[in-house]
Amino acid sequence: VSLNNLANVFRKANSNSDEAAICYQKAIEIWHDTVGPTHQYTGFGLASYGQLMRQAGDPSTAAELLSRAYPIHKEVLGLEHPKTITVAVELAEVLQELSLTDRSQSIIDEALRNSGKTTVPEEIRARIDKLLREPVLAS
Repeated sequence: VSLNNLANVFRKANSNSDEAAICYQKAIEIWHDTVGPTHQYTGFGLASYGQLMRQAGDPSTAAELLSRAYPIHKEVLGLEHPKTITVAVELAEVLQELSLTDRSQSIIDEALRNSGKTTVPEEIRARIDKLLREPVLAS
């Protein structure tokens, strides 16, 4: 957990994304090997690493990591959990950046169905609304 926390500090401080990436990679590897590939820690690490890669301008890697994190969140936390919905929104946004609008739309539809069943932060609701209003046209 300490490596993931250190990576979060690097990421949030925007100080060194390379160091943060190394910490996330190692934390995910350790969790994968010790608690399993579908444990919530593994999912949280994948989601955080995906967010970092998106911030670093690597949407393809971000999409791959968030695509791995999302089913773990759904399985462990459930579809209606705010963290699951947040990962869904992150994934939908990055898929739109990659012009993968069909995949993005199906994920945002699922998030929208489930966000009405729970308390979701206003910032996430605003991001869902933006995704619904401003879909990216597929190239």
